[in-house]
Amino acid sequence: MATSPLCSAALCHMQVTRHVRRVTKPDGEVIPGYTVKLEGAIHYSNVMIVDPETKRPVRVRFGYEDKPPHNKIRLTRGRLASGCLVPWPDDFKERPKRNTDVGDKDTRPEDAEAVTYNPEADFTLEVPSAHRRLREQRAARELTAAQKLQQHRLKPMPKLFSNARGYHTTAAAAAVGDLQLQLSKCSLADGSSSSISI
Repeated sequence: MATSPLCSAALCHMQVTRHVRRVTKPDGEVIPGYTVKLEGAIHYSNVMIVDPETKRPVRVRFGYEDKPPHNKIRLTRGRLASGCLVPWPDDFKERPKRNTDVGDKDTRPEDAEAVTYNPEADFTLEVPSAHRRLREQRAARELTAAQKLQQHRLKPMPKLFSNARGYHTTAAAAAVGDLQLQLSKCSLADGSSSSISI
């Protein structure tokens, strides 16, 4: 693992203890268990950087330079830190930076600023004849429906008269009157006349 020259050698290494279990072979031989210490990996966040001034292990914070080009810098922080600048490792400086040059697949500025849309051209297109015919048919149907509704509203309603039983039309009332007249002329078997009211 590549480390910074400012990193303490004592902090960059970690030993882990591995426990090996007892093994019994098929022939009956028993190998007792034992422990072995090996050098193990450690996460970079657990590695502390040595402060250049106080020579004590400290953590760092990131910031930017006040003057252009405002490069990213590291500053020590913590109780034992002096707040000084921590230089970047040499291998970090050698990393390739992103290429910002214009390539073959990049859009040129003049192409991006070119006006390629004409809003007036979209409104001068004629409506297809099929669409125009459908619109005319829909308008005719709506007009016919409106005329029928108007005629229905202007149609006179039949005259109604009221009696104790409810409302009846004039023709029904005449039929009921004739029926009552005929029944009133009839006599029952005992000689009494019948009277029916509807």
